[in-house]
Amino acid sequence: MLIAGSAGDGFLRHMKGWGAEVLLTGETDPRAALQKVLAGEALPDTRFDVTTALCKVRDLFSRH
Repeated sequence: MLIAGSAGDGFLRHMKGWGAEVLLTGETDPRAALQKVLAGEALPDTRFDVTTALCKVRDLFSRH
């Protein structure tokens, strides 16, 4: 399991292929995010990140 603030579709597919679950969150404190996951609480939604949008555009033209 991986907790991240952002990730592109290619990365998510790659991690899924390895059997890893990726949780995306807007939580800025890694310790707080982990505590919420362990307690079974919902993580805050991710915030808009322009780099993620750029990665999605790049993924459209990528061979992976």
